[in-house]
Amino acid sequence: MSWLAGLFAKLPGLSSAKLIGIAGLFLGGVWTGYWGTSTLYKSGEVKALEGRINELSALRKSDISILQKHYKTLLEIERHKATINEVVNNVPDNRDCDLTPPIERMLDRHRQAVRTDKPAAGVNEGAATSATTPRISQRQLVFADADLADLYNAARSQIKSLVEIIQTSQRARQ
Repeated sequence: MSWLAGLFAKLPGLSSAKLIGIAGLFLGGVWTGYWGTSTLYKSGEVKALEGRINELSALRKSDISILQKHYKTLLEIERHKATINEVVNNVPDNRDCDLTPPIERMLDRHRQAVRTDKPAAGVNEGAATSATTPRISQRQLVFADADLADLYNAARSQIKSLVEIIQTSQRARQ
């Protein structure tokens, strides 16, 4: 405190030019300090943002590789569809084994997990079917089963990819 009292004692003896010079040096020092601090702060923010950008970039690259695997699986499924004709050509065309509409309805209810009071209700429905009633052939059944398998495999691949993307995102947040 004694140095402050000494400074104030000298002020009346200083010229206005010296006072303006001292005030200018003081303000210059304050400005330099402010500028240096803000520059360091901004460079720290920039480095943090660059780090986050690099993290997100790596995460997106991971997502892209997961999606590439998914689409490769979908391409394999499409290639598999091309070979189903070979399988169908080997299925015997026995019209005695065709599914009648009542049995088809029962099979559809089973696939949709619809419960009925009578387990065999579909078999007895419309029992008086004629020979001209449309039936499902064995080949149509093979095609339908192949389509269901392809749909299942595509859905499984999509769900697996989504789970991997979510897990990767959660790991990146930690």
